[in-house]
Amino acid sequence: MSRADAPEPSRLIEVYEEIARASRTMLDAAKADDWERVARIEVQCRELIDRIRAAAKEERLGAGEARRRMEILRGVLQDDAQIRARSEPWLQDLNRILGVS
Repeated sequence: MSRADAPEPSRLIEVYEEIARASRTMLDAAKADDWERVARIEVQCRELIDRIRAAAKEERLGAGEARRRMEILRGVLQDDAQIRARSEPWLQDLNRILGVS
């Protein structure tokens, strides 16, 4: 099947992709210690999540899109963990004290 014949992605998966891009941008901002930008992007993410909730009531993902959704969510969770690690350095200190790696 050529790219022209491939089915168009659903609107729902497009919003998940937008969240993934926003998540990466938030991580970049956190790495740059730009916490005001992180906060602004977090607000945008909340709006995107609201859009997903609304769209999910009307649209279901196919099997391939559901797999892609899981990939996206895993990436967002990884980004979130890195952001939290940067925003909560006291956790690193506590882990060091407790000997947790």
